[in-house]
Amino acid sequence: SNWASSTDSMRATPGGENSVATVDSDLRALKRTALIFPPGMPATLSLTVKNVGRMPSADFDVAFFDDRDRDSVAGSAEIIVRVHVSQSLVRGETLRVVAQWLDPPPGNHNVIARVEYAPDLRLANNSTIFNVKIGYNPRVVVVNEVMFAPFTGEAEYVELVNISTLDVDLTGWKLSDRPSSTG
Repeated sequence: SNWASSTDSMRATPGGENSVATVDSDLRALKRTALIFPPGMPATLSLTVKNVGRMPSADFDVAFFDDRDRDSVAGSAEIIVRVHVSQSLVRGETLRVVAQWLDPPPGNHNVIARVEYAPDLRLANNSTIFNVKIGYNPRVVVVNEVMFAPFTGEAEYVELVNISTLDVDLTGWKLSDRPSSTG
């Protein structure tokens, strides 16, 4: 029951403490799924924190960052909100920490959630990255032109125009001339 795959970034810990060995103080950020919110409204961010250490925890913080430069590093200029938790967690206990992102800009955001706990002896499991999609207001991007019946040898096309002053991230957008199985 004490056998497990290494969680170390090198996939092994020769000569060092086993990466899955239980340590005295260890709060873990559990994986989070993508979230979608309408435009112009606060976004509710949350992270579930689990005490996987031997000892009960003391106060800790959870910080949420908008990874604007997409380097997967939580920079101080990217902080969204920090939540202080004054609750102790015993071994195996979890707690969902919730925060509000009051004015998120539209688009796709990689949000880094990080547990900040000074006594933590295993920092490698203290953060997770998840996607937050904030919708755009209607008519930010419009169909400007459609070539649906081109001359022989010419291509069909659809021209989209951003009529706003915002940068619009089209990642994940799809165009189709036929309904798919999902509509």
